[in-house]
Amino acid sequence: MPDISTGQDFDVTPQPQAPVALQNTHLKLDAEKKEELERRCVTRIGELQKESGVMEDGSVETDSWMGRRKKYQDIFDSDFDWRKLQFGGVFDVSNLTIGTAQRYVRETHAKAADDLLGTRPFFAAVKTDTGDDATARAVEELIQQKVDRSDIQLELRSCIRSAIVRNECVVKIRYVRRSTPYLGSATVMVDQSGQPVYTPNGLLIYENDDFLPDPAVEEMFRLKKDPLFSMRQGEFDYQNFDSLQQELIQYEGVEVRELDYRSFLCPLRCPSIHEADMVVQLYDDTPQHAKEIYGQFEGFDEYFTNYGTNETSGERQAKTTQGEQDYHQPSSIDIYRPFAECYVRADVDGDGIEEEIFVVMDMTNKKMVFCEYLANIMPKRPFEVIPGIDRVPNRWYGEGVIQAVLDQCTYIDAQFNRFNVKDGKESSIDFRDPNAVKEWRMGAQVEFGSNKVYDVEPGYDKDNRPPLWRVNLQEKSEIGMELMKEAQQQTNLMFGIIGAKDASSSDLNQSRTATGILNIERTANLLIKNTEIQQQHALIRIMEQVTTLVLENLRDTELLLTKDGKQLLTINRDEARTISREIRLLLTRSRSSELLATNQQALAFFKDFHAIKGTPAIMVAKLGRPLYLNMLKALEVADPDELCTNVTDEEIAQWQEQQAAGQQAELKRTTREMISYKDCPPSIQAQWEQDSGWTPATPDERMAHFMLQNPPKEPPAEAKKDKPAYPNPTPSYPNP
Repeated sequence: MPDISTGQDFDVTPQPQAPVALQNTHLKLDAEKKEELERRCVTRIGELQKESGVMEDGSVETDSWMGRRKKYQDIFDSDFDWRKLQFGGVFDVSNLTIGTAQRYVRETHAKAADDLLGTRPFFAAVKTDTGDDATARAVEELIQQKVDRSDIQLELRSCIRSAIVRNECVVKIRYVRRSTPYLGSATVMVDQSGQPVYTPNGLLIYENDDFLPDPAVEEMFRLKKDPLFSMRQGEFDYQNFDSLQQELIQYEGVEVRELDYRSFLCPLRCPSIHEADMVVQLYDDTPQHAKEIYGQFEGFDEYFTNYGTNETSGERQAKTTQGEQDYHQPSSIDIYRPFAECYVRADVDGDGIEEEIFVVMDMTNKKMVFCEYLANIMPKRPFEVIPGIDRVPNRWYGEGVIQAVLDQCTYIDAQFNRFNVKDGKESSIDFRDPNAVKEWRMGAQVEFGSNKVYDVEPGYDKDNRPPLWRVNLQEKSEIGMELMKEAQQQTNLMFGIIGAKDASSSDLNQSRTATGILNIERTANLLIKNTEIQQQHALIRIMEQVTTLVLENLRDTELLLTKDGKQLLTINRDEARTISREIRLLLTRSRSSELLATNQQALAFFKDFHAIKGTPAIMVAKLGRPLYLNMLKALEVADPDELCTNVTDEEIAQWQEQQAAGQQAELKRTTREMISYKDCPPSIQAQWEQDSGWTPATPDERMAHFMLQNPPKEPPAEAKKDKPAYPNPTPSYPNP
């Protein structure tokens, strides 16, 4: 085999032959059945490509099912060259757009994505019937942490936009591990023999790795990136290695990815992709990478006879609207070839029963690379479909915004371009009177934009005919302008994207008060609700597959630290898989204003009822917690569960004990207040003072104080017999 280039430090020569992948599977096929399966896959792929309108080179037919989706994507990308070929006319002269379709897509996407995926977390795995509650809570915590570390939420937002643009979006769910080995210096934890310490998951422990205290065991610490590893402080030492084999883990977990619409094939006349006899994902990969995954396969060496790459899948097609060049540049390094993942339902082993089979096909040689029972690889076909604004009845695909408004937007743009043409020179003629100026009469041309001054010939009547004038051959139609505005307004109302000025067309309150605006918002929410319901079911199915993949890839025993590090959760793989659960979207931003107003009214009635009933405050908090949570979620408050914690039975029992003790103390206090303090005997006064937090006086001090407050009374004296009746008689004065 010839070298690619001399003097380079890499070599793409095939490595020694790997084990044959087909011999390591549970699906055993003889040569005849293998050939029949290959023929079935190749033939069915060709039929599905013809039905959908995809050519072998990855391009699409213009008027096909796939061609429509390409047109809708071109419209969103502001590529309108197709209108010149399809309509001609005014679009040959002026092919501008006012962006009506793009606006509808962006506003519908913003509303739907914000309602469905607006907060974190955006879903919950709720236990239904069977399973331990503690295990269910631990599994819920594990799933949420796995999703938080991924880009699932961001990717789903992008998928919703693609569905709204192209009618539907096919999503693939899989568990991936991206890592790369390397040699390098590192300071890692070592044991007593000086050898590196590895965690139960095979990870090295670096000097800067974080440890968290074990909530269950004092003086015990657990490694944050792998809580299965625990140690006491100072138990191990660290040592520097100049060259140590290491692994850089870029990402490990569940991945949700949008598939290019040209890369997924499914029979069109089918209600669900899981009911189809066969679905196919077309993709491009390097033969070397395919061999690393599936082993040596027939025809592998033939790829290195030439160094040209052949990329035919939708993902590898050039995005010309983004500036990518639409040509295949030969490469001696990245040698891509077309492959196909086929999910087939057929009786391939001849036992009379149809099986779900996973097949990988090399589309260059039309040979099978790998085949296995699907259940041995994944629980179900790893695809789900998100519809645009609605599903087509009895079909797996949907309908999008651009398809719904295509005719209206074409009419609006046609009218707009007509007005643009009428304002330009294309529809007008300029006239010049050569007798008006001497230079013109001599044959000189008109100079525009110069400082030259033309003198009009004497006697020229400029009032009757100017030297220069323009005649427009087409007049603007006021009716056309009104029709264009009417089309825009009615298209707005189709999706609930309306403003206060559209109230008259929708019989709403036209006042600019809060009531009028609220009515408009409620109408918009009502119109888009059906779209969100359709997409909600699709997102639930996606997250069900995500949850299943997380649990299928658990170790036998999993330890998990909660986000706050205050609790260590133990998860048993078998127990976690037996828990029956239901995936629900929280919809925390859906109908936020309506939800907030409704819950506020409900909470007011709730409080009035329990005030009349005399329900204790702690019971009111327990019963009314869902209403408070809904209001916090409507206000988009992060972690509402932590702000409004659940009232436990232990807290209620503790509150009841405190209330009973308080009632007894209150009874004593009110009883004593009915008797005057000073009228109580010293022993009662001492007890009263002690209950009030004072230091009681000694009996002697108390008696002295009592005698001071109540001195003994003197006996009454006997009245004197010679005592005058009036001690101060009126004095008598002598006469002068």
